Amino acid sequence: RITSFNGFLGIGDIPYLASILFTIFVFVVIINGFNLIDGIDGLAAGVGMLTIAAFGAWFLMIRDFNYAAFCYTVVGALAAFFGYNVFGGKNKIFLGDTGSLILGMIVSVFTVRFLESSLSATAVPDGFPSPAIAFAILIVPMIDTLRVFTVRILAGKSPFTPDRSHIHHKLLLLGFTHLQSTIIILAFNLTMIGLAVSLRHFGIVRLLMVIIPVSVFLTSLPGLFFRFRVREVIGHLGSLGNKSWIVPITFNYSLMSHYRGTSYPSAGHSGFGEEHDQGSNVDPDRELLNAFLRSRKERLD
Repeated sequence: RITSFNGFLGIGDIPYLASILFTIFVFVVIINGFNLIDGIDGLAAGVGMLTIAAFGAWFLMIRDFNYAAFCYTVVGALAAFFGYNVFGGKNKIFLGDTGSLILGMIVSVFTVRFLESSLSATAVPDGFPSPAIAFAILIVPMIDTLRVFTVRILAGKSPFTPDRSHIHHKLLLLGFTHLQSTIIILAFNLTMIGLAVSLRHFGIVRLLMVIIPVSVFLTSLPGLFFRFRVREVIGHLGSLGNKSWIVPITFNYSLMSHYRGTSYPSAGHSGFGEEHDQGSNVDPDRELLNAFLRSRKERLD
């Protein structure tokens, strides 16, 4: 269990009952975070490998070899699964809800061990910002869940209502494949870990004040780029005639999903009804533009 806030907001040791409740809360958040990001091939497994490998490196550094061995055993199992999940072809396999929940639980155990070991290990310098480092390691499930829940609540929806507002969905809409989207997100995760470790002397609060705004900005870029590309499509369509004919449907995502054809068929789901995208990917702007050009031609004919 988590027994201390490590000085965050001036809070040290936590009372026994409060520590149990807070540990349960941390488990629930991390488990559901991994369940929510399991939306495209390779993402949950890739993020799991990266986060667990980071925790494993920490356990090696403090000479906690039992947990280090456990970490890299899980990494090896995830690597084998990743190969079949991404490159399996007819032999493709998926995590499913059970797999993503179990993965989240395993990561939660390593997170709690990481936080607790940073308080007692002799190799750890005083003032080491372990909560901020843990947040950076888990940045993908944490920031995506926080961002999506915030957007849904501000829109007057339940935070558990499934939609396509996750980071990986925005990357797919930009025309990236599942593997390319996964690599981009893993690169972002690795960048945030490197940033947090390099700025560890900042302390917990100041480090979080750097990590959170930077991560929110970076994860907002795919959506901003997509809106920019849709406006380009509007410009192309508007040059054909009366621009008011296309304005009502420019940001209609359900219509865009219809015109994507075989780009993102849903063959399963993950999380609270979150759809798992599978299949080939086609540039959505090109498909949208072609669809409307065909519709326009039919009207003119």
